[in-house]
Amino acid sequence: MLRCTANPVLTGFTLPKLLWVRDNEPRNFERVRKMLLPKDYLRFQLTGEYASEVSDASGTSLFDVVNRRWSYELVDALGLDRGILPKVYESSEVSGAVSLEAAEATGLAIGTPVVGGGGDQASSAVGNGIVEPGLVSCTLGTSE
Repeated sequence: MLRCTANPVLTGFTLPKLLWVRDNEPRNFERVRKMLLPKDYLRFQLTGEYASEVSDASGTSLFDVVNRRWSYELVDALGLDRGILPKVYESSEVSGAVSLEAAEATGLAIGTPVVGGGGDQASSAVGNGIVEPGLVSCTLGTSE
């Protein structure tokens, strides 16, 4: 796994959960069309785009962080459908625009650009100024 993703697989990551559903609830797994993280689902509701961003994708255990893309080698080895994976963008890259339906429901302006942002720890690191080699911060929380 480390060779494919450069991250260890932890039980709280998306892949182990997805495999558990596949192995224990096959009827539910057959209904899977896209694998979206919570903020990816919000983006889908706002824009109609299936997308993720690199910092959150890196926590799925399916993302090749070195090459900044999904690890199709791992996806294929596990017998998963590549089609469930959304397109991946850099955190600050525009990945959609607010749709007419979302604008009417939220009061946001139609066409407002939407970006993926970043995962909590990645964003916290940038906020702490950890933006170049040699700088370190340590965060201890629930997942530790």
